[in-house]
Amino acid sequence: MTESIAPAVCAVVLNWNRAADTLGCLNSLLPAVAAGKLCVVVCDNASSDLSRSRIQDWAQANFDSVELGAGDGSWDFALINTGGNLGYSGGNNVGIRHALNKGVDYIWVLNNDTVIADSAVDRLLECAASNPSKRIFGSTILDFRDQGRIQYAGGGLYQPATTICRFPLRGERYADLDPEAAPVALDYVTGAALFCRAGVFREIGLFDEGYFLYFEELDLVERIPEGKESLYWCTDSVVYHKEGVSMAALGSSAAPRGHLDSPEREYCENFSALFFTRKHHRKWLFSAAMARFMGKAVRFVVHNRLHLFPMLLRAYRDALFRAERQTEFRAAGSPEEVIWLGVIR
Repeated sequence: MTESIAPAVCAVVLNWNRAADTLGCLNSLLPAVAAGKLCVVVCDNASSDLSRSRIQDWAQANFDSVELGAGDGSWDFALINTGGNLGYSGGNNVGIRHALNKGVDYIWVLNNDTVIADSAVDRLLECAASNPSKRIFGSTILDFRDQGRIQYAGGGLYQPATTICRFPLRGERYADLDPEAAPVALDYVTGAALFCRAGVFREIGLFDEGYFLYFEELDLVERIPEGKESLYWCTDSVVYHKEGVSMAALGSSAAPRGHLDSPEREYCENFSALFFTRKHHRKWLFSAAMARFMGKAVRFVVHNRLHLFPMLLRAYRDALFRAERQTEFRAAGSPEEVIWLGVIR
């Protein structure tokens, strides 16, 4: 057993019944863990399949076990059962708390359907060192299926009056980026790969668990005193993303490319958009709700998605008249449990 090195970064990866994707992500992180730059927390949202055992088997093949009572600072890998399907915010918060207790400088929240490029961690650390006034950093997110094409240039732009998100450079070729061009200004960093100074979570708190899926990263920026001025796109840090797989966090049966037809997705997206507007842009709530509803109604009719109307109406009801937090798909069952801890061999 080698002596555990205190890393600068802790990656938090959330799993729900998608062990194969999670293991792909973990394999891409392993070299950085071996180099002492990174530790990893996998938070399992009470999967009903064999996810936890498969992830533990992978961990036992790459790490030496640490006694569970040995303390928060003595591990390079942790597997935690969150106790229920807590969604993006609740599930990731479990891992973030463990990372903060470990005393790392940075927390990297990664979707389990991501695969990181070899130098991604190094480039993020260089960006953070070179830009001390920035607090949240986004990588260049490329399409896993078309690995030269940009999904997210760090994050996106948001228009509160319409609740529309736009994504600069989406669909363009990464190789065609002009290295001399001015950096893209962002309103938020995408939650698929959000690299954050740990001090942000210590100062303002964790993700708002009023959300289940979508808008958590926008909410985080609104709560930072510097707002979007604290964001930075690290162009040289590359992460590949299988967009749509994270819908499995809902228990959706939608295939990754068919997730736009998912009633669960429709509920979460609309609830979160309205919940966010109600919380941070209340003056726009009426106009945003009307514009969003009309746009959705037209889209449902044009694209023959009338089966999504009930979830749209339910999301409006809950966000505008009922909910203090999203509970539609949240299922807490048992207490949080640390299942396995390990140090790199």
